[in-house]
Amino acid sequence: EGGEGRGKGGKVVGKGRGRGGERGKSGGIEGEGAGPVDETWMFDLAAMRWTPLRNTVAVPPARCAHTLTADPDGNIWLYGGQAGSKGPVDLKKDSATSLRVRMLDKRNCCEDTWMFDPNGNGGKGKWHEQFCQVSPSPRRGHSATLVLGRKSAYKLSSSDEDEEGADEGPVSLLASLESEMKAREKAAQLAKNPPAHEIFVIGGAGPDPGKGFETVWGTLWIFNLRKREWTDNSAKCSGLLTQEWARFEHTTTLVQGGVQGASAKDTLVMVGGVSASTMDMNTESSTAVPNYNWGGPEDTVLAL
Repeated sequence: EGGEGRGKGGKVVGKGRGRGGERGKSGGIEGEGAGPVDETWMFDLAAMRWTPLRNTVAVPPARCAHTLTADPDGNIWLYGGQAGSKGPVDLKKDSATSLRVRMLDKRNCCEDTWMFDPNGNGGKGKWHEQFCQVSPSPRRGHSATLVLGRKSAYKLSSSDEDEEGADEGPVSLLASLESEMKAREKAAQLAKNPPAHEIFVIGGAGPDPGKGFETVWGTLWIFNLRKREWTDNSAKCSGLLTQEWARFEHTTTLVQGGVQGASAKDTLVMVGGVSASTMDMNTESSTAVPNYNWGGPEDTVLAL
């Protein structure tokens, strides 16, 4: 569980977990079994050697089922995850349905965003928490994918869009000069608004205050690495109902040039995962127990 990202100098950075059967407080091991830990390890691909990150002031709280995504500058971005449980669960209850609901309600999910700089702290690596005004709701088991140069992230003028689709033909010297001036203006505009660097976070599972237990999200949140801002783009997704692409513990992969039969442009492909659950209420009786239809593993492949 958890995630990993490739940092600078051919190193892989990962948030660790404890081993089964270990006990004690150091490393964040909980109770009689394994639990989330707050360790960070760096793996040198050339030397094939693991090195723990130590002597740092701030580190992300212990967690699992989070994501780590590397940006073009070699920094690693962490979001979300599960930070253990909120309390014990009564295993003596008769109803398996009510037991599962209570267990889901006990999960303690994270909504924080962190950046790991492998060159910080004298080359030993350093974590920096990002304090964003808006962020996705707490979740675990989501996916995070780096997407570079998405044009829709920046608005082009109508003249620029017309030029991209215009047919080329014989041009006069004046037209050539005008074209060169527009090219310079466009270059200056791009310098102010460089190609987008974004992280697409899809799905995940987390608490739903309205339902009282954990739910599977059908959401798309985008983190702008340049502005360091989160935006909810779920409403812009079309083609499927929200519950049809709500998943967690799935994978997403960016396919350059698109997928045959789906799109000719860059496409984000989502595979597998666990689908959302539904709850049917008996409206004829106020005392009837709701019927829970639990989601299960999906074998479908979706393209965004």
